[in-house]
Amino acid sequence: MAPVRLQTPHLEMVPAELLLPLPPFTPPILDPLHSHEGIVSCPVPGTRCPTCAKEGKEVWVIPGRNCGYCNTPC
Repeated sequence: MAPVRLQTPHLEMVPAELLLPLPPFTPPILDPLHSHEGIVSCPVPGTRCPTCAKEGKEVWVIPGRNCGYCNTPC
């Protein structure tokens, strides 16, 4: 079969067999009981900003840092 010219400038002649559509992708079946991937939680120490808490806002700050909303040292 004769090569076909693609419209992309960085590719040269490509055999037509490579331009055929691929079969539909089937995602792998995941077994949640034996899977080691996913969300892993790591407890991180944090403290609520007292200034924001008085205003009814729930803002958590890393101890020793300033609040990102009101700049109160926590």
